[in-house]
Amino acid sequence: RESTNFLIVGANRRTNEAVTSLLALHHLGAGVNVLAIGSAQSAKFITELLGPGLSVSARPDGLLDEAKHSRLPYTLIDCSSARKLNSRTPMILKNGINRWFSDEEQILVIEDASIFLDCPDGAKYLRQIIAGANMRGKRVILALSPEQLESAPTLWKLFVNQVIFQPSKADAPYIKQYLHVKEPLKFYFKDSFLMKCGNRRSILRLLWSPMDAAILLSNHLDLKASKQVISKKRDALYSDVKEKNPKLSETDAWRQTVYYLG
Repeated sequence: RESTNFLIVGANRRTNEAVTSLLALHHLGAGVNVLAIGSAQSAKFITELLGPGLSVSARPDGLLDEAKHSRLPYTLIDCSSARKLNSRTPMILKNGINRWFSDEEQILVIEDASIFLDCPDGAKYLRQIIAGANMRGKRVILALSPEQLESAPTLWKLFVNQVIFQPSKADAPYIKQYLHVKEPLKFYFKDSFLMKCGNRRSILRLLWSPMDAAILLSNHLDLKASKQVISKKRDALYSDVKEKNPKLSETDAWRQTVYYLG
């Protein structure tokens, strides 16, 4: 299962939020429960698509009730309010994540590592979280900016796959030093990424679906303008799924709806 873990090194925070949201959405469509550590703002797109009753938001210091939250498709730990965070937050998150893990198919998505790396000993707790998830056979997606590699120089060793997405020339020293990428980087690609898996390097071109492209190009769309359109299309697809598969539970019907929306 470790082979499905991904360290994403994106150009900036907004790019990382968009890419991790996209990957979380694809896992939701495949029936995998998602625990996301990020912000309510960046999660709006997913919660709007999921509809009512399939997602929950928790505070970093809130107790995650395993029986209640781990069985929902999407759980968000909202770290957007810096005023509520302190030096104990990484340890509290580690304990909450361990309570969330269950026997179901699950993935941990950390869209912004600053919640850990900006706190004393935060990098240590982040390593423990990832190592613990690996031991449990859970998938992990972690997004970092190139500069954050300096705060956790050995973190990449916990990931079989490292993805470098839309780097700039200023990012090159960090990528070359901490990810040990020696070959020249191409800084002009917008629809490709450098995939590093062990000693193998590949430049992969991405073929986006319409929804993928919308998420990445607009970096979390203006939901005020699109909310009615999304809700109308989502409800119509849900009705169609239930009509064709009347024996499906409500949760499974919503999962198929999310999949078809993609």
